[in-house]
Amino acid sequence: MSLFSGVVDSLFKYGVYEFYLPFLLTFAIFYALIRRTRVFGGDKVANNISTLVSLVAALYVMAFSPFAGSISTFFATFFAGTSVVLVVILSLLMITMMLFGPFWTKFGDMEWWGKHLWVFVIIGLLITLSLFAAS
Repeated sequence: MSLFSGVVDSLFKYGVYEFYLPFLLTFAIFYALIRRTRVFGGDKVANNISTLVSLVAALYVMAFSPFAGSISTFFATFFAGTSVVLVVILSLLMITMMLFGPFWTKFGDMEWWGKHLWVFVIIGLLITLSLFAAS
């Protein structure tokens, strides 16, 4: 057994993947959203309040997860599905640019994409919602 697999196994045994990492992820998401929207202001007291509210919200998510099963399995299936979709999207973009890239020599040729961007946004939202529902 290699050193890396031993470390991964010991982290799994101590529950790092089951509790600690999902807690850190939910805490970081809540904290970033609260700080970005500046709900409590922008000073040091607001930073402390944001930290406390994010901590409590992350603990509630960990304790009372609305998902069937643990939150770590939800994150694992969600990120696995998301990575597959991202690889497909990037592959399609690379193939499209290899085939049609030489024809778009001026910035004005990209005007069609600007007019029809909402179609791609809706498709992306549908893919995201289907991934969320499937996980």
